[in-house]
Amino acid sequence: MGQHTSGIPFTRTRGSMQGGIRPIAYVLTAAAASVVAMWGTLAHLGTGRLDFSSSLAMPIAAPAVADPPSPLITPVHRPTAAATATARRAAAVTRTSYTVMYGFDGGIAHLGAGARGVPELMSSDVNGGALRTVTHGSGDAIGFPARCADADCPRAILETVGDVDKLNPGEHRVSFGATIRMSHDQTSDGANVLQKGFATGGSEYKLQVDGVEGKPSCAVVGSDGPTIYVAKASVAIDDGEWHVVSCDLEGRALSITVDGVARGSRKLPRPMNITNSDELRIGGKGTSTNNDQFNGELDDVWVTVGS
Repeated sequence: MGQHTSGIPFTRTRGSMQGGIRPIAYVLTAAAASVVAMWGTLAHLGTGRLDFSSSLAMPIAAPAVADPPSPLITPVHRPTAAATATARRAAAVTRTSYTVMYGFDGGIAHLGAGARGVPELMSSDVNGGALRTVTHGSGDAIGFPARCADADCPRAILETVGDVDKLNPGEHRVSFGATIRMSHDQTSDGANVLQKGFATGGSEYKLQVDGVEGKPSCAVVGSDGPTIYVAKASVAIDDGEWHVVSCDLEGRALSITVDGVARGSRKLPRPMNITNSDELRIGGKGTSTNNDQFNGELDDVWVTVGS
């Protein structure tokens, strides 16, 4: 070992400067020069993964190229309770409609189910009440007992047999109507054309001819209370001619049409829920006293539940 300069040892080597001495700095410089030459070769070959420190003149590996960031995970949006309820209502609105129609062709001898109607119809009567067959156009219609003011008047109605749930609209749309003929002397305090349910028994929808003025009306009652909502026509039909009368309940709107013309409406405070276990009855709400007996003639009685 030779002398020390600033604490850095050096050795004597033949052919070195100043008596064969090669400092370590010279060795490092030579090594750096070799690396530079090698870098030129690598660069010529298209390899560029090395960099140099300007202070140490030493090759340093370039930082590895980072992998691209992973895509952000899309958050799962769960529907709120309100959105779910809205979807259920929308699905309910689009459900298939159900229609019954009773055309009465064949008269009282062939009541049964109408042209597109189920369930079957049957007649009920008391005090000698009788239905009769009348002619309407090229077909038949049904006539009901004459007007009577006594407690023991003849009474007769038609009513469905079973399948009552199919005629419950719930909160869905319901339309109903009939072709009606009556004269002024057949009017009464209330003549029921068709009715399902009762105002005091849970819920109902109903078409009737009100009072001696002979104006038809549509009435509905929801299952949440006994309030009766009525849409009354602005025209009378007690002129002895045939008239087509229809009612429509959708959402908060109740309307009545006579011979294809809108003749009255009523806004409701909320949608009605009409669900009951009662049969559809035609010509009266029953056969008991004060049954709101209809005394005219009916044809093409129909109900459509759903949109």
